[in-house]
Amino acid sequence: MSRYKTILGTFFIIMIIGNALRFLPVPKTLVAIGSINTTEIFFYFVSITVLLLTPKYILRFPLEYLGIYSCFLLSFLIAAIRLQEIPIIPLSHNIRILLYFLSTYAVGLAYFKIYRGDLIRLFNFILTIFTINVIIAWALYLIFPTAVQIWDLLQGYGITFDGDYNLNRLLGTTFDPNFFGNILIFPIMISLFLIEKTERKIYFFTFLFLLFSIFFTVSRSSLLGLSIALVLYHLISLKTFITELKVKKSLVFNLIIFASAIVGVIILAPDQAERFFNRFFGISTDLSARHRYDDMILAFD
Repeated sequence: MSRYKTILGTFFIIMIIGNALRFLPVPKTLVAIGSINTTEIFFYFVSITVLLLTPKYILRFPLEYLGIYSCFLLSFLIAAIRLQEIPIIPLSHNIRILLYFLSTYAVGLAYFKIYRGDLIRLFNFILTIFTINVIIAWALYLIFPTAVQIWDLLQGYGITFDGDYNLNRLLGTTFDPNFFGNILIFPIMISLFLIEKTERKIYFFTFLFLLFSIFFTVSRSSLLGLSIALVLYHLISLKTFITELKVKKSLVFNLIIFASAIVGVIILAPDQAERFFNRFFGISTDLSARHRYDDMILAFD
């Protein structure tokens, strides 16, 4: 059991630290083959070591992920045939995806061994990680209103980090407001689940805190993703409403809370609300959105 606690403890630390470990240098060869960072290397080492100490599970891994890896292998072979050479960077990404799946498989195994079917304890653990992360994000927000201030500070210590220039946006320890905002969708939905299952006030206030925080990422994709998640979460309630004309309390509760959070942001932080509005309705002329569209076209090609 101690090995599984070790991996969850490591997972806890890595999730809190986030991309901060990227400031530690890695060999240039690793950077050249795909910008691998120190966080990844450390996480792979710990989780795969645990799997190696549990041989019956690591032998099951290839069978459970065979379909996924067949797709990766086919994609790589097509690239090799088209280019008439072995594409090193795509190969390195395939290897990293394998290591990524092995690592997440190890974390899932540790969750199962420690928590079994106790979703309340499991979600408490995950919610604690994200709540601490958001508190750190707010501390960074107050100390460094502009992300470039962080990069300048690090530059003074001889550390170069080419992050985006983000003004008054929650970055978290991912140092990217869009990534951080999309990650926040997960704990918001978990806190919502825990409110319904336990009816404890602590989860209600955590839900409000996380919901309010996601607006300060000023991330369009985060708000869109959260909206989709809430709709999916309440699909069963909508079915009941349509067939039996009954409204589930949690559906009404969430509509009120979501609307209240929007009003709260407008009242407490009108500048942020205006930025959200401008980013959504100015998307056709937004360079960031245009780059994403170009990336999508490139990916399809």
